Amino acid sequence: QADFVARAILDQSGVAGHKVGYGKTLELIMSAMELSRMGIANKPMIVCDNPSYAQFVATAREAYPQARILVSDEVSMNSKNRKVFLNRIMTGSYDFVILPQSHFDLILVSPSTQMRWMSEELSQLEAAIDAGKGSGGSRHSVRKVQAQKEKMQEKLIALRDKLARGNDRNTYFEDLGVDFLLIDEIHKYKKSGIVTAFADVKGIDTGRSQRGVNLLMKAGFIQDQRGGRGVIGATGTPITNTMAEAWNVLRLTRPN
Repeated sequence: QADFVARAILDQSGVAGHKVGYGKTLELIMSAMELSRMGIANKPMIVCDNPSYAQFVATAREAYPQARILVSDEVSMNSKNRKVFLNRIMTGSYDFVILPQSHFDLILVSPSTQMRWMSEELSQLEAAIDAGKGSGGSRHSVRKVQAQKEKMQEKLIALRDKLARGNDRNTYFEDLGVDFLLIDEIHKYKKSGIVTAFADVKGIDTGRSQRGVNLLMKAGFIQDQRGGRGVIGATGTPITNTMAEAWNVLRLTRPN
């Protein structure tokens, strides 16, 4: 556990792929506190699995009874209270913030971040189409990537139209001042989507979930400010089926 905290301070990125019972909960809590105490991060946020959330909060308070810790409860992120709670994160001074995954997933990413990510994805999709055509990729795979490209273009146009209409009063993740993420059970976000024209190759899962994409954008926002660092994950199951899962987890935590 001490070694992992030292690694978190020095590397400020990566994954603790430790087995159940090795103490990942305390590792993340200690890492967040030390990052904050040493001034490496101003407002770290820990995101943990819903079933273990209450125990996670209790462990944090037992470990650091004098710490300034902001946690959410079952009504913090409902439609009535969400903006007030997000403003508490934004304006408050905390050693760290703890949220369950369900609450973290409700925090929106700004349209500008979404458009930047979509533009980058379009470039990757176009490169994958060219690579597939140039190196003998199957026509089925190339057509599949072309369909993904068209769908992404439609989403980008719809988002631009929404922005043009204005009247945006949302509070976004980028507004909160969170500058470090520690994600427990990060394997639940592993479907961030692999762009490739060789999707027929067994073991390459190109599927994506909204949850995975949202974390990818939030992580990217922080990593852009920290030279590719600022996101740490923990999981007892970093790889369950294919090596593509390892690529996705590293994409989230160590993009460089």
